[in-house]
Amino acid sequence: MGKKRWVVLLVGLALLAALLVVPPLIGAAVGHSFGWGMMGPGMMGGWGYGLMGGLGMVLFWVLVIGAIVWFVQAASSAAPRAVTATAAAPESPLDILKRRFALGEITKEQYDEMRRTLEG
Repeated sequence: MGKKRWVVLLVGLALLAALLVVPPLIGAAVGHSFGWGMMGPGMMGGWGYGLMGGLGMVLFWVLVIGAIVWFVQAASSAAPRAVTATAAAPESPLDILKRRFALGEITKEQYDEMRRTLEG
């Protein structure tokens, strides 16, 4: 896996962990701030009170769905794509000889002799 794909995976897992840990903490804080009754936070653990009731749950699910969509999109864009361009044609022996002469690896006499051998 590429580095970008690992980063996307780790960020996605961190978001998922945050979405599982943070809402109960917020619910507990909201429940404590409004004060629980004699029986504790109730059946919904404090989520049924105040802002964390309807609007809080809508916000929570919007964040969950948004995180999933972002994670899938980022993971799919990080996936390696098929190469559409054709591979460069391999060098011919004469091309290699020309390149070696241009780089100074062989002398003019060696170049001429090898070229005659290749063409002959």
